[in-house]
Amino acid sequence: MPALPARPIPWLSDLLDDAERCRALLDRWGSPLHLHRPDRLPLNAARYLDAAAAAGVDLDLFFARKANKALSYVDHARTAGLGIDVASENELRQAIDRGVEGARIVVTAAVKSPDLLRLAARHGACVVIDHPAEVAALREVARAVPDHGPVEVALRLRGFQLPGGHHTSRFGVSVEELPTVLESLGQGQRDGLATVGLHFHLDGYAAMDRAAAIDQCITLGSTLRQRGLPIRFIDMGGGFPVQYAAEADHWELFLETLDGALLGERPPITFGNTGFGRLRSDEGTLAGRPAVYPHAQSPVGAAWMESILTARRAKTDQTVGKGLIEAELTLRAEPGRALLDSCGATLARVEFVKSGAGAEKLVGVAMNGSNCRTRKSELLTDPWHVMAGGGGEDAEECEGFLVGAWCAEDDLITSRRLAFPHGVAPDDLIVFPNTAGYYMHFVESRSHQLPLPNNVVLGTTADDDRLDDIDRISPD
Repeated sequence: MPALPARPIPWLSDLLDDAERCRALLDRWGSPLHLHRPDRLPLNAARYLDAAAAAGVDLDLFFARKANKALSYVDHARTAGLGIDVASENELRQAIDRGVEGARIVVTAAVKSPDLLRLAARHGACVVIDHPAEVAALREVARAVPDHGPVEVALRLRGFQLPGGHHTSRFGVSVEELPTVLESLGQGQRDGLATVGLHFHLDGYAAMDRAAAIDQCITLGSTLRQRGLPIRFIDMGGGFPVQYAAEADHWELFLETLDGALLGERPPITFGNTGFGRLRSDEGTLAGRPAVYPHAQSPVGAAWMESILTARRAKTDQTVGKGLIEAELTLRAEPGRALLDSCGATLARVEFVKSGAGAEKLVGVAMNGSNCRTRKSELLTDPWHVMAGGGGEDAEECEGFLVGAWCAEDDLITSRRLAFPHGVAPDDLIVFPNTAGYYMHFVESRSHQLPLPNNVVLGTTADDDRLDDIDRISPD
């Protein structure tokens, strides 16, 4: 069985050394339980800000709220001077409730209701325009909302020429469509709208793709300024990469071993020999790639940002960073996962252990698969196991699968076959590290009328632990 250890998280290791506190958390607030250390968020942001500052680039970060629902992250982002990226009316209301100024909010919602646009206009939030119809809808709102300045907008673009090929997306205005949209926007400020930025978001995590898109936006921004549009920033969206695995070699070994199992060269390492979308053909070859997050990649963090800003522009020897400086453009971004790196964990209790179809064990955990998953991917690093100390029939070494509380054959917490060197028994604890970025909340469901997990902000001591007021929304 290939091990896939997670990157060390010192505060979580310290917590797990105190098994009694862990059990007290579950006794008090139930299983599963999402744990948060939002004070880590400003430290993550500082890495990117410092990298940009070293290149002389003005970087403005907006925390992508959709990555986690806990409001404590909004508080820490605001205190650290970061903006907030909102994807719904409720996210916008909550940011305003927490004292975030409208000028420090960007609205990137894929579907923007009239109520959302009215609230954004009333509070002076910047709205990312996704298609021409949104221009008309926002202009109508701007006319109807009294006593506000121009609504600032950024145009979301697609259709860049990237190293990996032509950029396609269901979002944004293609470069070819841009003249039509600009005609509707007019020059400078018109009918209460002011076009102040260019925005894009790319799938994947390739630094050079982002460098190429920024390069093309620098050129386009200069052209739009000549037409009278007050372009101040280029917004590169999110998709900042995170490394979950402790070592890249562990991740590569896992993928190689998975391929071997799919080819029948070794016993399966996943439930039902699933390949996460990678399949064995009738000819005995493998097709496709596993539809999972790349748990090890390089570069990440400050090195990733540095590689973008030091990349050479296509038609000049100038770097991307120098291009931004010369054009007097701020670089904006909306990271979510990267700002939440090492900020959270999910804790759950083992309820039963029983025999599976073969020699493996089925370990029933008081949670379900939606409590630790994104829309696309399971968290594949090894969960941490805190033993209750009771021993029992399963005290000997065993392998098995973590299964959840839904009445479905495929409700596995993780599809990986896991090794338990010291056995596993009821009342043991299973801990999933580094879940704050999307894995906690993005697809969480109350199916079977199971309650959603509580969210606890950890304090210095157990007496300081508190529930996050995650769903609080003030009335209009």
